[in-house]
Amino acid sequence: MIIKYHPKVLDEDIPSLDKAIAIRIKNAIEKRLMTEPLKYGDYLHGSLKGYRKYRVDDHRIVYRIAGNEIHILVIGKRKDDEVYGIANRRNHNQVMEKPTSWYPRATSKAKSARKNTLKQLRRSKLR
Repeated sequence: MIIKYHPKVLDEDIPSLDKAIAIRIKNAIEKRLMTEPLKYGDYLHGSLKGYRKYRVDDHRIVYRIAGNEIHILVIGKRKDDEVYGIANRRNHNQVMEKPTSWYPRATSKAKSARKNTLKQLRRSKLR
């Protein structure tokens, strides 16, 4: 199977993931979806009919199977069905080949946001 990604998966979804969950998602794609995508994914309904979802912790991978290819539309946290709203908004016709280096490189903005969140959590626990 060939994995293809929507451009926003590469530009937004993967870089925003925590490194530990990014590795788990990468392994899930390589070991499960690439080998038996029909076995592991569940069908989606409604406006996402024809797509499937695969759960990794509280994250979802929304994809569809097209012949010998798997088109990944979105990777995101399942928070109030937000990941499915994003999937609905994305143009699923634009896909991209799997990059040679999949591991996320957090931008300074993403790193800063994570640090601020951790600081806020620590402060709330100290009170």
